[in-house]
Amino acid sequence: MQTNSLANRLRLVLMLSGFMVIVFTLIIGFLSYQIKSTSERIVENDLPFSINALLMFEELVHMNGNLLEYLLGESEVTERYNTNYNELGLYRDKIPHQTQHHKALTEIDTLVEKFHSTAKNSVFNIYSPVDEQQAINDITSLITSVAQPLEHSLDEFTAQEIEVAQTSLNNDMLKTHLSVIRYYLKLVDIAGDITNDLNRFVLGDTQAKASFESHNKDFQLYLNQLKDISGKEYNINKVAEIETLFKKLIQQGESIFLQYDPRSKAMALKAVNELEQTTFYYTDTLLDALAYEGRETVKNSVNTLNNKAIMTLLIIILLSLIICSLLLLTFAYAHQRVFTPIKFVTTAIASLRAGQRNIKTLDSYNKDDELGSIVEHILGFQRELIELDELRKLDFKREKELIKQRDKANKALADLQLTQEKLINQEKQALTEKVTSLNALVAGVAHEVNTPLGVCITITTSMHEGITTFFENLLKNTLSKSDVFKFEKHFDESMVLLLSATQRAITLVEEFKQVAVDHISAKREKFDIVKVVGAKILVLNQKSERRDIKYEFNSDNTLLVESYPQELIQVVNHLYHNAVHHGFAKTQSGVIRVSVTADGNHADIVFQDNGEGIDKGHLNKIFDPFFTTTPGAGGGCGLGLHIVHNIVTNLLGGSIKLTSEKSKGTLVHISIPIDAPDNVNKKTPIKQGEFTND
Repeated sequence: MQTNSLANRLRLVLMLSGFMVIVFTLIIGFLSYQIKSTSERIVENDLPFSINALLMFEELVHMNGNLLEYLLGESEVTERYNTNYNELGLYRDKIPHQTQHHKALTEIDTLVEKFHSTAKNSVFNIYSPVDEQQAINDITSLITSVAQPLEHSLDEFTAQEIEVAQTSLNNDMLKTHLSVIRYYLKLVDIAGDITNDLNRFVLGDTQAKASFESHNKDFQLYLNQLKDISGKEYNINKVAEIETLFKKLIQQGESIFLQYDPRSKAMALKAVNELEQTTFYYTDTLLDALAYEGRETVKNSVNTLNNKAIMTLLIIILLSLIICSLLLLTFAYAHQRVFTPIKFVTTAIASLRAGQRNIKTLDSYNKDDELGSIVEHILGFQRELIELDELRKLDFKREKELIKQRDKANKALADLQLTQEKLINQEKQALTEKVTSLNALVAGVAHEVNTPLGVCITITTSMHEGITTFFENLLKNTLSKSDVFKFEKHFDESMVLLLSATQRAITLVEEFKQVAVDHISAKREKFDIVKVVGAKILVLNQKSERRDIKYEFNSDNTLLVESYPQELIQVVNHLYHNAVHHGFAKTQSGVIRVSVTADGNHADIVFQDNGEGIDKGHLNKIFDPFFTTTPGAGGGCGLGLHIVHNIVTNLLGGSIKLTSEKSKGTLVHISIPIDAPDNVNKKTPIKQGEFTND
């Protein structure tokens, strides 16, 4: 049976659809590229060219307006002119390089530079509104402060002479007064002409300076003639006043003529007119033409872009219709040849999952495509499910057997939990034993401390009674010399006993404090254990009162450990004193042998003496608190070896073993790790060491 027809048909449809998609993508891509190219040309070339050409035109108009405002007296317009010129240059730099406009742009650059050079050299450097305004202000001030007072004085003197002449009866005097009046009137006219000359100079009259000099000479001539006919003193004073004002007017007027040239404004105005008629007009025409051409180019490019966009839209609509039609045909074909058969197969699979094992509709499907093969596989799967049902029945039986095994396992688990509970109870019992041991330790300390404290109380009471009796006899004058000696002897004996009892109590308290190893204050350090132990033994031997006791020290050269040196020294101190006070209590001489060696990750310390040893019955109690082989004989309170055991096993993290044989000595073997525990917070109960009796 041929089973690939459906796949071939679907493959053909998919290939055709893919081909259409590729063609659609290529066409859209080509049109998009065209639109992108046109848009880039508009954005990067045409539009910047049109806009910047128009902006250059506006800036050039502003520059020409700045020149006209400058000639009208606005001196601050120079900064605006320079700003406009710089902005024109910026807009020129933004114009894209185009071959067809290169010649026109080059000509515009030349004309703009010529315009700027002419404006700078022929306007700004020649004419200054500030100087013109200063000249106007100086002339106004001169007229107000000098010319007008001069004319006023001349008018006043003329009126006085006319009044005098009207009252004169002598013809000669009358003639003289008339001559003086005539000269005054002439001076008044000339002073007015001088004032007019100054005003004409500011307004740009080039002949004003020559007229000013001519009127200066005439005024001086008439003034000299007036001096000649002035005979009286008051006339001389008047003439002197007039002459002073006149000289001041002439001097300041000549200074104004030297400082300001009215022709500069005319020259600047002429230069501006020539720029407007030639350079500005021609440059304006070129820029306007370029701006117009740029606008037309942008307009044409936008029209082209719109046409391409419309074409792209039409092509997209057409291709979309074709693809939609193709998709509809593909869907109809798939529905007939794929979806309906798949639904049939899905229904059959659902029936199989529901428990049906004899689906007759499967036998009716006889299509010669891939789904036919699937139906054959489903028929095979149906047969396999029938076999699987048989296997499930067998699995059900096996499951019952597994349940039985599970029950057995649960029973074993219950037994295990019972065992665990027993272990927990044992741990609780061990904890109870720890508490009992601690209570016994505290009770022992209390008993031991109560004994010396009771002695102290008894002695203190006896001393108090003796002192009371002594002072009563002293006050009654019945105290004899023998009573004094008796009191002194009793007081000395009591003080000795009190001191001894007090020292005993202090010793008991100090040893009890050492029972609990202080993990917090203990300092963990790296040190050479050989040097520390050897140095401590040497110091103890030198301080000992038993010079007949010798010691031997054997060890490796160097053995570095990281542990607690001060607590280790305390252990050595207790072992040494224990050997001296107990091992050699009944002998005259002896030897103490100490060795320090390495054993893998541990350091071994062996402390041995050849004293009288320990009874076999005492070995199991040797590390118990308050156990001593010499009770009441000044041999201590029985806490020394208990302290040693606590330090070695708790803080140093090691172990201790004691062996002894009567009359042959005692050997203590201590093993501690080279790297001691950093934080040993767990305190173990007081255990008995490992003892042997050889």
